[in-house]
Amino acid sequence: MRKLIFLAVIAVCLSIAYAQSHNDHREGGYQQVEYNEETHGEAYQAALHYLSSKEIETSNITPKIAAVYQKIVSGVMYKFHIMFNDQGWIVEVWSQPWLNNLQVVSFKRIHKN
Repeated sequence: MRKLIFLAVIAVCLSIAYAQSHNDHREGGYQQVEYNEETHGEAYQAALHYLSSKEIETSNITPKIAAVYQKIVSGVMYKFHIMFNDQGWIVEVWSQPWLNNLQVVSFKRIHKN
């Protein structure tokens, strides 16, 4: 019985170590993904619309996606890194497609270092 418990503890420790070593591309629970119009298009448009409503977006500047992150949380949380020339923004959009729900939950400016 003790050997079985010992082996279970070792297995858990190894799985945690494996997960940590393979999640270096994650940011706060988010996994970086490639932008896909079919998957991310509506959420990205919601992010752009939100920035426009805050009068952040300049209509004569074409936005560029610098990075896309996502995580699963009773829906999908997307984090878009959007650049307008040298001005960057991070916009988080929560999506529940089965409820037709898209909601911007946060946005912040990317400060240059």
